[in-house]
Amino acid sequence: MKRYKIMVFGLGGNGADILEGSQISHSSWYLKPDELQKYICNEHYVPSEMEGCILVDIRDVVSKNPMLAIKAPMCDPKLKDKEIDRFDVASLGDPITSEMVKSFAANGGAGAVAAAACGGLDQVSPKALAAWWKSHGAIIGTVKKGIVLWG
Repeated sequence: MKRYKIMVFGLGGNGADILEGSQISHSSWYLKPDELQKYICNEHYVPSEMEGCILVDIRDVVSKNPMLAIKAPMCDPKLKDKEIDRFDVASLGDPITSEMVKSFAANGGAGAVAAAACGGLDQVSPKALAAWWKSHGAIIGTVKKGIVLWG
Protein backbone atom coordinates (compact mmCIF):
# COMPACT_ATOMS: atom_id res chain seq x y z
CA MET A 1 0.00 0.00 0.00
CA LYS A 2 1.15 3.51 -0.84
CA ARG A 3 2.04 5.61 2.25
CA TYR A 4 3.05 9.23 2.48
CA LYS A 5 5.78 9.13 5.15
CA ILE A 6 6.72 12.82 5.40
CA MET A 7 5.60 16.05 3.77
CA VAL A 8 7.77 19.16 4.02
CA PHE A 9 6.38 22.62 3.33
CA GLY A 10 9.02 25.05 2.12
CA LEU A 11 9.15 28.38 0.37
CA GLY A 12 8.56 26.75 -3.03
CA GLY A 13 5.64 24.51 -2.08
CA ASN A 14 5.46 21.06 -0.55
CA GLY A 15 7.32 17.83 -1.17
CA ALA A 16 6.46 14.35 0.07
CA ASP A 17 8.45 11.15 0.39
CA ILE A 18 6.32 8.11 -0.32
CA LEU A 19 6.88 4.42 0.30
CA GLU A 20 4.95 1.75 -1.60
CA GLY A 21 6.25 -1.68 -0.69
CA SER A 22 9.98 -1.29 -1.22
CA GLN A 23 9.60 1.45 -3.84
CA ILE A 24 10.37 5.06 -2.93
CA SER A 25 8.85 7.99 -4.77
CA HIS A 26 8.62 11.73 -4.29
CA SER A 27 5.74 14.07 -4.94
CA SER A 28 5.81 17.84 -5.02
CA TRP A 29 3.18 20.48 -5.42
CA TYR A 30 2.58 24.09 -4.46
CA LEU A 31 0.60 23.79 -1.23
CA LYS A 32 0.95 25.82 1.93
CA PRO A 33 0.40 23.96 5.21
CA ASP A 34 -3.04 25.46 5.78
CA GLU A 35 -4.20 24.25 2.35
CA LEU A 36 -3.44 20.54 2.88
CA GLN A 37 -6.69 19.65 4.67
CA LYS A 38 -8.91 20.62 1.75
CA TYR A 39 -7.00 18.25 -0.55
CA ILE A 40 -7.33 15.21 1.73
CA CYS A 41 -10.52 13.36 0.69
CA ASN A 42 -10.81 15.70 -2.27
CA GLU A 43 -9.43 13.37 -4.94
CA HIS A 44 -5.80 14.48 -4.46
CA TYR A 45 -4.60 12.84 -1.23
CA VAL A 46 -6.28 9.62 -0.08
CA PRO A 47 -6.73 9.65 3.72
CA SER A 48 -5.53 6.05 4.20
CA GLU A 49 -2.34 6.84 2.23
CA MET A 50 -1.74 9.96 4.36
CA GLU A 51 -2.36 8.24 7.74
CA GLY A 52 0.56 8.95 10.07
CA CYS A 53 2.31 11.21 7.57
CA ILE A 54 4.70 13.56 9.37
CA LEU A 55 4.24 17.20 8.40
CA VAL A 56 7.08 19.72 8.62
CA ASP A 57 6.64 23.45 8.04
CA ILE A 58 10.11 24.92 7.41
CA ARG A 59 9.03 28.20 5.78
CA ASP A 60 9.83 30.58 8.67
CA VAL A 61 13.02 28.74 9.57
CA VAL A 62 14.40 28.86 6.02
CA SER A 63 13.31 32.49 5.60
CA LYS A 64 15.50 33.38 8.58
CA ASN A 65 18.39 31.04 7.75
CA PRO A 66 18.43 29.92 4.08
CA MET A 67 21.63 27.86 4.56
CA LEU A 68 19.64 25.32 6.58
CA ALA A 69 18.10 24.17 3.30
CA ILE A 70 21.60 23.11 2.20
CA LYS A 71 22.73 21.76 5.56
CA ALA A 72 19.62 19.63 6.10
CA PRO A 73 19.84 15.88 5.62
CA MET A 74 17.72 14.19 2.97
CA CYS A 75 14.96 11.70 3.69
CA ASP A 76 15.00 7.99 2.93
CA PRO A 77 11.54 6.68 3.90
CA LYS A 78 12.92 3.12 4.12
CA LEU A 79 15.17 4.00 7.07
CA LYS A 80 14.06 3.28 10.64
CA ASP A 81 13.75 6.04 13.26
CA LYS A 82 17.40 6.68 14.16
CA GLU A 83 19.18 5.16 11.16
CA ILE A 84 21.48 7.40 9.13
CA ASP A 85 22.85 6.54 5.71
CA ARG A 86 25.98 8.68 5.77
CA PHE A 87 27.33 10.11 2.56
CA ASP A 88 30.59 8.32 1.67
CA VAL A 89 32.99 10.74 -0.02
CA ALA A 90 35.35 7.89 -0.91
CA SER A 91 32.64 6.26 -3.01
CA LEU A 92 32.90 9.07 -5.54
CA GLY A 93 36.04 7.47 -6.92
CA ASP A 94 37.39 10.68 -8.44
CA PRO A 95 39.99 12.44 -6.24
CA ILE A 96 39.13 15.93 -7.53
CA THR A 97 35.41 15.47 -6.88
CA SER A 98 36.19 13.92 -3.48
CA GLU A 99 38.27 16.97 -2.51
CA MET A 100 35.50 19.33 -3.64
CA VAL A 101 32.95 17.47 -1.53
CA LYS A 102 35.33 17.38 1.46
CA SER A 103 35.72 21.15 1.15
CA PHE A 104 31.95 21.52 0.94
CA ALA A 105 31.62 19.33 4.04
CA ALA A 106 34.23 21.26 6.00
CA ASN A 107 32.18 24.40 5.41
CA GLY A 108 29.02 22.86 6.83
CA GLY A 109 27.46 21.34 3.72
CA ALA A 110 27.81 17.65 4.52
CA GLY A 111 27.78 17.65 8.29
CA ALA A 112 28.33 13.92 8.67
CA VAL A 113 31.66 14.11 6.89
CA ALA A 114 32.83 17.09 8.93
CA ALA A 115 31.22 16.15 12.27
CA ALA A 116 29.26 13.41 14.02
CA ALA A 117 25.83 14.96 13.39
CA CYS A 118 23.83 14.22 10.26
CA GLY A 119 23.72 16.90 7.62
CA GLY A 120 23.51 17.68 3.93
CA LEU A 121 24.00 14.70 1.63
CA ASP A 122 23.20 12.25 4.46
CA GLN A 123 19.93 10.36 4.36
CA VAL A 124 17.80 9.90 7.47
CA SER A 125 14.42 8.47 8.41
CA PRO A 126 11.28 10.64 8.22
CA LYS A 127 11.23 10.94 12.04
CA ALA A 128 14.90 11.93 12.15
CA LEU A 129 14.37 14.53 9.42
CA ALA A 130 11.42 16.02 11.31
CA ALA A 131 13.49 16.07 14.53
CA TRP A 132 16.37 17.81 12.71
CA TRP A 133 14.05 20.52 11.43
CA LYS A 134 12.26 20.81 14.78
CA SER A 135 15.62 21.41 16.47
CA HIS A 136 15.98 24.41 14.16
CA GLY A 137 12.50 25.77 14.94
CA ALA A 138 10.23 24.14 12.34
CA ILE A 139 6.60 23.39 13.14
CA ILE A 140 5.77 19.67 13.17
CA GLY A 141 2.41 18.02 12.58
CA THR A 142 0.83 14.78 11.45
CA VAL A 143 -2.21 13.38 9.68
CA LYS A 144 -4.54 11.23 11.79
CA LYS A 145 -7.78 9.76 10.43
CA GLY A 146 -7.73 12.22 7.54
CA ILE A 147 -7.29 15.24 9.82
CA VAL A 148 -4.26 17.55 9.66
CA LEU A 149 -2.94 18.22 13.18
CA TRP A 150 -0.21 20.80 13.87
CA GLY A 151 1.88 21.30 17.00
